[in-house]
Amino acid sequence: MDPKGRREYAYRQSWWVIVLGGLFFGGGSVFMALMAAGNTRGLVIDYVIELSPRSASWFYGIVAGVSGLFVVAVILQMFNRLARPQSVILESDALIVPKSSLSSTVVRIPYAEIESVDVLEVADESFMKIKVRNGSKRDIMQSLLPDKKAFSEILEALRERAALVPPS
Repeated sequence: MDPKGRREYAYRQSWWVIVLGGLFFGGGSVFMALMAAGNTRGLVIDYVIELSPRSASWFYGIVAGVSGLFVVAVILQMFNRLARPQSVILESDALIVPKSSLSSTVVRIPYAEIESVDVLEVADESFMKIKVRNGSKRDIMQSLLPDKKAFSEILEALRERAALVPPS
């Protein structure tokens, strides 16, 4: 902690995840569009659904279009990351978190108002679930923080400052 009792952690998706997502969906969109344009064969999906050559071309085209929409979402995520830098801030008396991943609005939660802090792990991703006395809930995703150490520091500080006893 710095002398003023304030610690700030960047809270945003990493560039490499955004770029890889764009490359994956962009490549998929181009590939499926080429499949749709040059298709002369039918398609059998899971040995259950049979599509004629025309229907298969429509299917490939729809998949290409949906992948293209994901590319648009990736581009919007890039602009969002640049336009709305977000952070999680530990102050001497409160936690400040973004209201949502798309909002520049922040929520200030006094430590005295924190009812519980739980950690949920799902497929190699850790989530900090913060329950506030007024009934609201906030989540902090470990993957949006700079590293696992930052996640641990925030968790430890919340449990200490909110006078919570970790579950045994």
